[in-house]
Amino acid sequence: MNFDFNPCDEVGHTGDEDWGGTFWNSLDLWIRHADDAGTIHQGPMEGIDNWFYARVRNCGSSSAQHFMVTFTVKPWAGTEFVYPADFITCAAATGGFELAPDEEKIVSVKWPAPSVPPAGTHSCLLASAIARGDHP
Repeated sequence: MNFDFNPCDEVGHTGDEDWGGTFWNSLDLWIRHADDAGTIHQGPMEGIDNWFYARVRNCGSSSAQHFMVTFTVKPWAGTEFVYPADFITCAAATGGFELAPDEEKIVSVKWPAPSVPPAGTHSCLLASAIARGDHP
């Protein structure tokens, strides 16, 4: 399995290599104020539960029987984030099952209100898809 969060960010990107595009503006990661299946990003709202969403695509040639997606929120440090150090500890995680080659699924998980940063905070959303036998 080879997972990709950015199949639409750059024409020709297959997910097989590190992606050098605008990593700070992924079409495949977003926040919602409710678990309403919406696909338009809403800025995080302090004081309420928010919801992390990710569109995950299997770019590999075999099915993923199961996978996990972890979400992390980090303050912007002025540099690109590095895996795995910047992706640990996660704020939330969710799983999925049966993701065929070239198939995509949208997953969501609650971002509890106490961990949502205050309004005006410049934080970045990071996510990692993990499947047994696959490099995240």
